[in-house]
Amino acid sequence: MGILALFIDLEDWPCLLAGGNEKILYQAQSLLEHGAKLSIWSKEFTPHFQQLAKQFPGQLSLVRGQLDGTMLTHILQSQLAPRFVFISTDDLDLDAELYKICETNFVPASVLGYHSRLAAATTIDRTALQVAVSVPAAMELEQVLARNLERAYPQDWHEGSLSYVQFRHSKELEQMHVGVKEAKLDELASALMECKGRYAAAEAKLERRGKTMF
Repeated sequence: MGILALFIDLEDWPCLLAGGNEKILYQAQSLLEHGAKLSIWSKEFTPHFQQLAKQFPGQLSLVRGQLDGTMLTHILQSQLAPRFVFISTDDLDLDAELYKICETNFVPASVLGYHSRLAAATTIDRTALQVAVSVPAAMELEQVLARNLERAYPQDWHEGSLSYVQFRHSKELEQMHVGVKEAKLDELASALMECKGRYAAAEAKLERRGKTMF
């Protein structure tokens, strides 16, 4: 089965997590940082989960109790059904049961640490450039890649790419004929390459060539 990396806006989307181990904690942290609203079911919670609840008020609900198949089925078939489910209860048989119930109810689910249809990757976000990491050692790999991306994708390029995207979606450009619009975008992209991502320098270069932005 092929795996396709998708980037999803999780703002205010409900997600359910089953378990209270470090895998769930790490996944919860990532989901909360991206705006998701979580319900976490577990028989016990470490103080780290309480700290998360304080750090993200209104986004995290801790439910003390073991999530079983009957309860999960009821939740998935209710009006409060989550968009995604993440499972890691430390009971492989229960994990498999919960995952099968999610599949039956067409709710994307991930058994953390195992091959699933849903793999929630750690995202290294440089806005115009995003890298998705989904491996058991994601936390360590994320730190290594982030350090290298800072060197490979410096601030000039970061700011220049943002300005290019803003220009591309400007009202003035949208009103132009498709052929003219594409030509202007190509000219700006070429100037940005020549100026190593410095947007102001690229604009000045185009002006010297007699090229107007609008």
